[in-house]
Amino acid sequence: MSAKKLTVKIVVLIIAILLIANYLNTSKARKQATLNPYKTRISPNKEYKIEMYYISFGEPMELLFRVFDKKNNLIAEYTREAWPGAVFEAWVCEAGPCTAFIFETGDAEPIRLPPTWLDRLRSKIP
Repeated sequence: MSAKKLTVKIVVLIIAILLIANYLNTSKARKQATLNPYKTRISPNKEYKIEMYYISFGEPMELLFRVFDKKNNLIAEYTREAWPGAVFEAWVCEAGPCTAFIFETGDAEPIRLPPTWLDRLRSKIP
């Protein structure tokens, strides 16, 4: 087998493992999330809606964020950890369209808007 074919097979295997891991993590979060969001936030320009669900309680709690477009289509899902009482939320909409939603509990990464193609793809995987 040539080195090129072996490299392609390794890359395909790594991608498959990452997709399976993402599927297991996302399906676990969806099952654990409550049926009703505990908070819903709509961007100032009404372009995005974010529904927040509890996945687990404790310290830290785990939250599921579901991002919807203005037509109410699910376009991304993210999980974040949060410490009770230590949360800061803000939309980043400086010059027109919103570019992020900050749910800050320390070193949490902002939710990018619009979501990347990979984030959009992950939200479509059952």
